[in-house]
Amino acid sequence: MSDRAIVALGVWLLSLVLMGTATIGIAIAFYIGLGTMMAALAAILFIASRRRAGGRHAGARPRGA
Repeated sequence: MSDRAIVALGVWLLSLVLMGTATIGIAIAFYIGLGTMMAALAAILFIASRRRAGGRHAGARPRGA
């Protein structure tokens, strides 16, 4: 094998390793970002539903009173 072929093979293997590492990093970042967005959405919906429920029953009298 010539020196050029060895260098080309090394560059090819290095690029494959870097692409695999980048793919895993992007997948982890996407997973964390998606989880954060879902948690924020759940918190917003939880707060909004508590406010609505509190406002709807604020002036209501209990039954039988």
